[in-house]
Amino acid sequence: MIAVCVLALGIALTVQAVRSSAERKRLNAEARAAEKKRRFEEARDLYARICALWNDAEAGDRANAMDREAQAEARRIAAENWNAKARTAREERARILEKIEARKKELKELERAVRPYEGEEKKLPLWRMSVQLDQLERERHRRETETLLFYQKCLGVDPGNLEAKKASAEEYYPAYLRAVEQGEVAARITSQMWLELYDDGTFISKLTQDGTVYLESRPQGAEVFVFRYEEGPDRRLMPRPFRARDRTSRIPAIEGTRESACALELSDFNRLGVTPVGEAKLPQGSYLIVLRRDGFRDVRYPVVLASTTWHAVVGLYTDVEIGPDFVCVAGGPFVMGRDPGVHEPLHPEEGAPPATLPDFFIGRFEVSCEEYRVFIEDLARRDLSEARNRIPTDVSRGPMWKIGDGGKVEYLVGGMERWPVLGISWGDADAYCRWRTAREGNRTLYRLPTSAEWEKAARGVDGRPFPWGYYFDWSFARGAFSVPNREQADAIGRFLKDESPYGARDMAGMMREVCSDEVQTVGSTRISRGGAWADTTPVRFRCASRYWEQAYVKSGTLGFRLVKKLPPR
Repeated sequence: MIAVCVLALGIALTVQAVRSSAERKRLNAEARAAEKKRRFEEARDLYARICALWNDAEAGDRANAMDREAQAEARRIAAENWNAKARTAREERARILEKIEARKKELKELERAVRPYEGEEKKLPLWRMSVQLDQLERERHRRETETLLFYQKCLGVDPGNLEAKKASAEEYYPAYLRAVEQGEVAARITSQMWLELYDDGTFISKLTQDGTVYLESRPQGAEVFVFRYEEGPDRRLMPRPFRARDRTSRIPAIEGTRESACALELSDFNRLGVTPVGEAKLPQGSYLIVLRRDGFRDVRYPVVLASTTWHAVVGLYTDVEIGPDFVCVAGGPFVMGRDPGVHEPLHPEEGAPPATLPDFFIGRFEVSCEEYRVFIEDLARRDLSEARNRIPTDVSRGPMWKIGDGGKVEYLVGGMERWPVLGISWGDADAYCRWRTAREGNRTLYRLPTSAEWEKAARGVDGRPFPWGYYFDWSFARGAFSVPNREQADAIGRFLKDESPYGARDMAGMMREVCSDEVQTVGSTRISRGGAWADTTPVRFRCASRYWEQAYVKSGTLGFRLVKKLPPR
């Protein structure tokens, strides 16, 4: 009996062992299958059960591995969800941008069709379109913010996600370029830091990669000297001699003279070579290149280098061709508008190429009272009534000049013989240009600058807001707070630091200057540029600010300077 019992127990234990082994194999097979199908949580639970039932250390390790895989998979799925949301926001922003550009074109058409004096019935469509444009701009900004936020969320759960890092870098690089163009230092630093965090080297290399200059002249054989713009003690951008071979700049012993706030030192130190200059490598930045050749006036040629190639053919002109009272503004691309902090800002379309102009000569200073006096006295001998209509007049104070016996001009304010002319209208300035052209036998054409020519002559090519750089100070240009006595204008050229990269003076301050452009939406209205002696806010001195002037209304803060037609070649 006992033997039978022992035998039965042995059989039972054997059967249980067989069943246990089969169960273990089954669970292992299910765990491996779940792992293969990336059902990591299921695989983790099966391996954990095997470990608990049979004290299987290997199954315990697999359970831990599956737990890590399950967490990684959850992060991957969450990251993909955030990426999908970011892609959707990005695509929606692109569609909104297309709508914005279309609405802008429609708005321009409506503005051309409506006169300023017309009432609500005519302007209601324009206002509605303006409201739609504002709503689209807000929506664009929201989608842009969402895009960056969703990519940030993705990187929060999956710091190494390549799609989110690449897309974030693609978002921050244009922001960096805009900040550089507009001189926004804080925004530039912020966007650069985000780029350094996310970029795989695609964009960061563009921030540090050298630019390349190919330079020719007409005629060839001009010596080329390089100056790098660097901030001086007073925060003006100073052209410092720059040696390309070892990327060294130096502060010259004398940086300013009585004739110029930026004396240019031409020496072997910063000599780049003789034109044609091919493939000169320079670090990214803003430069002034000076070309010198015997028999021709030195040409100032500003250049902005990114990780790109700048190829230019620079015209050389003689002193006789340019004239003693003019400076040469070399042709080529430049930043026009794109300064949101100005009066009547100009915003080119997104992605639009830089503006470009051919060579032109512009007056070093505004037309003076003495120069305009010659015009009035000559006119008085032929048509006294017309001359009296053309004399400078202040709206509140009346005529500022008097035509006396024999048609001679008498100034009614002391010291005016040293001032730029003021108290004129666009019509007066245009009449002066025609008179001066005729006086020289029509051999030389004089005219008013276009708004684009004026802006390039004032700020160069790097997008600086003021002729001297990025920071305003009342002592740099003539405005309301530049002198103790602000009741009247000042002598030409008194403010030495109000000098453009080309050497044009008094472009930020002294007189607001009328240009030739007609405002399309307003009849008999012209654009004027620059700040004036009575202006009280720095925004009016920014080079990209624009103003509207009634063509035949005189103003005590309005003057002008000339553009001289290039000689035939």
